[in-house]
Amino acid sequence: MAELTIRELRADERAWANALYRAIQFATTPDDSLALVAERGGERIGLGRLVGHAPGVVELGGIWTDEAVRRGGVARAMVHA
Repeated sequence: MAELTIRELRADERAWANALYRAIQFATTPDDSLALVAERGGERIGLGRLVGHAPGVVELGGIWTDEAVRRGGVARAMVHA
């Protein structure tokens, strides 16, 4: 099995991320928030974000994992990252 990689969402992926969030009825990701992508073997299998609410206050949320990899530690790895 390929290694799991967690990285920042690229600007050219924001439309994909927001379309995914709309499809699962989550709020879209503000442009100024930190969003992360989980990949395995070059395939995006997870998405999450930190949204700022006030100085020093952030919310971790919007975590999605592909059904095929659920219960495999992807969300945990994203939280840890």
